[in-house]
Amino acid sequence: MLITKHTKIEQIARSLRQTVKFFNALQMSCGSCFVNKFDAIENGALMCSVDGDDLITQLKKFISSVHISVESDIGLK
Repeated sequence: MLITKHTKIEQIARSLRQTVKFFNALQMSCGSCFVNKFDAIENGALMCSVDGDDLITQLKKFISSVHISVESDIGLK
């Protein structure tokens, strides 16, 4: 999944459910917030006083680490 500052938060959370844990760890309630259907990651970051570019970088690292863990768990690595 390509994640940019214009990607809707709901799309990320629905496609990659593990990201809800990521947002929660940053005290961002993106997984349960009603505006996640409308807001892009850039707006969500702004609303939570987080730098959007840093958030995207951290999110991509998180997704990569979760993906690696899943692969190793099922023996695909």
